Amino acid sequence: MTDGKRQLLLLTFALVFFVLLACEGPTPDKTNPSEVASFCVLPEERYSWTYDQCESESGSGGVACNADFVFRNEHVDPVYLIVHTAWDNNAMKSDKWASYLVQPGEEWISHVSRSVYKNGDVTYQTVDRLLVVRDLNDCRFLLAEEEGRPIWEANAVMIEELACR
Repeated sequence: MTDGKRQLLLLTFALVFFVLLACEGPTPDKTNPSEVASFCVLPEERYSWTYDQCESESGSGGVACNADFVFRNEHVDPVYLIVHTAWDNNAMKSDKWASYLVQPGEEWISHVSRSVYKNGDVTYQTVDRLLVVRDLNDCRFLLAEEEGRPIWEANAVMIEELACR
């Protein structure tokens, strides 16, 4: 084999290798929400969530419970956890979306609570929806609230309410 052919062969292999490394597969059409969701949103089998360290107290005023909401990334790659949290203390209330990068095998934890008073008032601090997004360049636009919020709203998993007993 001549040096020219050897160099051409090496250059061809290098080019093919570079193309394979740079390619993550098909990219979703950002204008098609269902395509984006099927490409970027991780199925529920790849993660888990639970309430941990649940404590309940009952008194003359009502019932209160506290727990840790625990999300576990059971996927082999990092993921973005997008959560909707809400709180209401009967004087003020708020809700917001936020995103967090969670590494494989790691957990994200948030304290949650719920109080049910005998007069019927209810106060809470909760995680009520979540969405898990693959950590890919073609999916990161979903982290921006303006672009991602319609997809968050349409595809978020509803979280069961913390049970107060």
